[in-house]
Amino acid sequence: MDIEFELRPIKDSDLDALVKYADDPGVAGNLTNRFPNPYTKEDGIRFIKFAQSDGPEHIMAISVNNEFSGAIGIHPMSDIFSRNAELGYWLARPYWGKGIMTTAI
Repeated sequence: MDIEFELRPIKDSDLDALVKYADDPGVAGNLTNRFPNPYTKEDGIRFIKFAQSDGPEHIMAISVNNEFSGAIGIHPMSDIFSRNAELGYWLARPYWGKGIMTTAI
């Protein structure tokens, strides 16, 4: 992999890059229908608040060149034994096919 990236907590200052990259039909087309399309600034604010909350989800920013470029998170499921979780992730289109998500997972 040629591109350096980091996983870090999501920050309020990620809003502009989040909206820029999430407002892509190609990104939305690979996610559940709960992912807004088009993706607005209000959607971004809601997501950042959710990611920063004290809930059971653990969501991290994927940062490339110090810019928010996607997200990855573990979402506990509410099965009877509460022993399952879902891994969710998305990455900005400019970074597809570069091995970032494979390494992040």
